[in-house]
Amino acid sequence: MIKVLIADDEVIECKGVKCLIQKDFPQLDILPFVHNGFELIKSVEKNSPDLVLLDIGMPGMTGLEALEIIRLKQSKTKIIIISAYSSFDYAQKALKLGAGDYLLKPVTRGALEVAMCKQINELEKERFVDARERDHLSLEQNYRDLLEDKLCLELIAGNIDLGQIRSTLEQLKLDADHGYATAIIRPTQAEDTKTFLGEVVQKMRTICSCICACHKQKLYLIYFFSQAETDTSYRTKIEDDLHFALWGMQEHRMMKIGISQYKTSLEELKSALSESAMALYESTAEKMNFYTVNFYTAANAMDNSEQFLKHYIKFRYQYLSFLSTNKMWELEHLIKKFVESTGAEKNTPVQKLCFADLLLRIRVSNPAYAEKQVSLWNCWKVISEKEESISVRDIILQESDFSKISLAREQKQMHPYIQASLYYMQNHYMNNISLEQTAKEISITPFYLSRLFKQELNHTFLEILTDIRMEKAIELLGVENLPAKDISSMIGYPNSNYFYKLFKAQTGMTQTQMKEFLYALR
Repeated sequence: MIKVLIADDEVIECKGVKCLIQKDFPQLDILPFVHNGFELIKSVEKNSPDLVLLDIGMPGMTGLEALEIIRLKQSKTKIIIISAYSSFDYAQKALKLGAGDYLLKPVTRGALEVAMCKQINELEKERFVDARERDHLSLEQNYRDLLEDKLCLELIAGNIDLGQIRSTLEQLKLDADHGYATAIIRPTQAEDTKTFLGEVVQKMRTICSCICACHKQKLYLIYFFSQAETDTSYRTKIEDDLHFALWGMQEHRMMKIGISQYKTSLEELKSALSESAMALYESTAEKMNFYTVNFYTAANAMDNSEQFLKHYIKFRYQYLSFLSTNKMWELEHLIKKFVESTGAEKNTPVQKLCFADLLLRIRVSNPAYAEKQVSLWNCWKVISEKEESISVRDIILQESDFSKISLAREQKQMHPYIQASLYYMQNHYMNNISLEQTAKEISITPFYLSRLFKQELNHTFLEILTDIRMEKAIELLGVENLPAKDISSMIGYPNSNYFYKLFKAQTGMTQTQMKEFLYALR
């Protein structure tokens, strides 16, 4: 069905055009009329019409102004201009904005029929091409699935050489110099086991490169390829990936997972699947949330975030108690002892957030920050800029010394347009706002506002908006019994999967980990 939208400030004109269309094209779906540019934009965003018949001279926002905005988001919408203006300039601008035809009022049935036929033919051609592309992609995916199944099953059987592995991986466009394997078993005879594991695969494919196969309905093998990791950090990555893949699936409580050693060459990767399968039945198990994980190697190599948190909470109490004495040598000795005893020089996401929590508490107790907005998120941003533990230690000690701290950077007077933009963003971050919309609110051009953001804040509009939303997300994650899906929509991300990946990329932690972290620090 082709959807048609008629936009004209005269109701009688809308009815007349509709009558002409229905005589020659009764199969078309005519949407409710709109009578100005603002209504037009809203209707296009809500209904996604295939064809718009548009009058130029509408009140408030002209048809051409509305068309400029529509073209930013709806590039494939067909446009026919119906106007009383015969000016060449209007016609030229309309054609530049992608209008398919320019008809003069009063429009005749014959002229409208010719213009409509032209646009409908183009729409049908585009739909045909899109359908062929979808079919082609579907065939490609089916072929890829067959290659993955074949490679995995041959690796399990152990009857494939390196040349065959490399050839198949090249066809799959995968880099297999390093990685690891997991085997997942669901200890039930449920008929939907294969379907359930298929859902896990789809999620895993959104966050990492992998090949996978389902074997005998109950043994599920995934072969991952990732960037080079240390022996410790790859285990943290596994936990994060599993959190994401099993998010919202009650069945994961019944799952058992085996994980191979980390491999650094293609020859080593041949043994990863057998290791992961053997790990399923090892007696030493690690409990990760509700599912059981067995690592093929010894468990003592794992980065124990829970143990680190316990050390940190004890250290934080001592540090904040010493802070009131203002004896810098005692504070320096205490933080040095903490780093040495816990191995905090690794700077994992949990460790960084612990230092951010400490910096937050120091700033809250510092009179110099009394009128400044301080949050865990902006403290985390400060800590994340420091790549070494020595730098982190220095900034903690520097801000602990209240007598020497300088807030010159925070106290810099911002440009009035930037102040107005930040005020608007802070109050509308939960909506689908954009640079263009914000610029319109403060009556300047998007180009000028974008340049001001780079000059004044050294960040883009999107980076600042993401910071605002991440700060709100962390605040909301600290609220008990608030589902992550609700938090996603509350801060302006209707797609919860996208929010999950963005949050992980920004903080280095999953939402579940952050929730546990905030709970532990109460």
